[in-house]
This record gives sequence, C-alpha cells and structure tokens, in this order.
Amino acid sequence: MQLKQLIDSVDLVKLFERTVGQPATQGRWLLFHCPCHADQYPSLAIVPERNRWRCFGRCNTGGDALDWLQLRQGISFDEARMELARLSSAWLTTHSRPQVQPRMDSLSEPPPRQWQEAARRMIDLAEEKLWSAMGERTRDWLHRRGLDDATLREALHSPAFWLLALSFTLYAFATAALWAHVMPVFASKGMDELQATAVLVWIGPAQVLGRLLYALVGRGISLRRLGVAVLLGMPMSLLLLAGSSRAVPLLLFALLFGLANGLVTILRGALVVLSAQEQMFE
Repeated sequence: MQLKQLIDSVDLVKLFERTVGQPATQGRWLLFHCPCHADQYPSLAIVPERNRWRCFGRCNTGGDALDWLQLRQGISFDEARMELARLSSAWLTTHSRPQVQPRMDSLSEPPPRQWQEAARRMIDLAEEKLWSAMGERTRDWLHRRGLDDATLREALHSPAFWLLALSFTLYAFATAALWAHVMPVFASKGMDELQATAVLVWIGPAQVLGRLLYALVGRGISLRRLGVAVLLGMPMSLLLLAGSSRAVPLLLFALLFGLANGLVTILRGALVVLSAQEQMFE
C-alpha cells in the first residue's frame, strides 16, 4: 500500500476519540483538548472531510495521522508508518466514514477584468500606505501582535480579508449613525427623552443575553451561519425602528439590535481567526 493510501485509510476522528477523548463540535470542526500541553480550552481541531488535524495552541502544528503519531508518541517516521499500518488493518479504517466532497473556495468564473484591475489598484494603494512612513506606527502595532510582513501582505491579497474589512466598516458606520440620530428619530415619533430611554435601556441587557446564549448553545453553530444571522438581524432591527411608532415594535428593535450587537463583538475576533485557521489546513 502506498503511503498516501495508508494515511487516507486511517480515520483520524476514530484515532483521536480512542486516544484523546470525545470532541466538542464547532460547525464542521471537531475540537479536542490537546494532550501534548496544558489545554484549558480545546485547541486541537479536526476537519473530518479532510482527515487532517491542527493544534492552534502551544504545539502550533498540524498534519495527518502519520504526523500525529510522531508528535504524540515521540517516534520516528518509519516507526509511525509501521504503527499506522497496524492501526489501518485493525480498527481505524475510513470505509465507514461518509466521504464529503471538499469545499470549493474558488469561483467557477473569474470576476470581470475591470473588477480585477480595480482590486489590484486598491491592494497596491493599501500596500503603499502601510509600508510608507505614514503607516509605520500601524505596522509596528501589528508586528507587536505577532503579524510579520509576509502575513500582512498575504492578508492584503486575500478576498476574505477585504470582505471582513468591508463588513466591519459598514457595521461601525451603522452603529455610529444610529447613536448619533436615535434621539431625533424618537422625537420625530412624538416620544420624549424619558420614553426613548425606556426603549433604549433594553439594548444593554439584550447584548449580554446574546453573549450568554452563544456561550450556552451557540458553540455548535457554524460561525458563518451566526455571522449571516447577525448581518440580517442588524438591518431588520433598524427597519423596525424606522417603520413604527408603537411600543412593541420599538422594544423588538431594541432587543434585536442588542442581540446582534452583542454577538458582533464575538464574531469580529472569531471570524478573523477562523479565516486564518482554515488557511492553515490547506
């Protein structure tokens, strides 16, 4: 049996369940506590359809079943290959695991040439500003947080980076515009400051409730789905504010806006990390 066939024949999920323990689910990922170091929060991830693992904790490495045996048992490549062959013939074959088609990240057709040229000009401008004297302080701040120049340049050439940057910018604009104009909006509805405050005061508790619900039941939900829900919830809440002067819709606005706003603070960091982590599995 060829080495690649041998590696692919071993079900990594079964191997980890028997040697590490039962995983927690985070979207399409399975998360384990890494046994190679103190791990308060699960930092060892498996994407089952790829049959690969990665530790985002102290190990900061990943690979396939062969790499795991070498790391966990401290054995040589040849010893790990022999152990893998034994496991493959014993109980870890992948024939029972449903074969999932790999996720296709690329577009079937490239965007129009004018879009590509505009994107190239924007990337060039961003690189020019960041690596100029004007961007030195920003670059130093990013370096102190562990981002080297190669990582920064790679991010600037990633569509995911620009989409996240655009969504965060629109969110910041929407929330700033809301707080700047919310009292005049309530005044236009014939409500005084006391009545407006009685509605707006529910935004804070709703933010806390959103984070609490995520901690209790949200970890099994894909971050992408959660992000879509938040991006839909925010404009829906603003439509409720704009379209009604009655108490119930306005309270629903405060609750929905608060829930979405509370979850955004989690998603802003988590989606960036998720995007970077998925690149590591490629």
